[in-house]
Amino acid sequence: MEVLRAAGVESWMGPRSLPLWIDDPADRYGATADTRAARAHGLTTRPLEETFARVLPYEEARVSPRRAGLSDHDERQLRHMLV
Repeated sequence: MEVLRAAGVESWMGPRSLPLWIDDPADRYGATADTRAARAHGLTTRPLEETFARVLPYEEARVSPRRAGLSDHDERQLRHMLV
């Protein structure tokens, strides 16, 4: 977590962020929310592998920068720092 902060990476949303990184314990409740009521009203989910399989073609074809998250360049730099 300190490496990410030192690299100027923000949590949760916005430019130069990691959208699934929730660094404040007080904000982590969303990942453990009770979904029974939503499921009772028709919410369905799919396996993570299927989600990745559907997202990968989009990511491989993407030509414009993301509005949130790390740019490809920033991600490569961060990965290099972590090795």
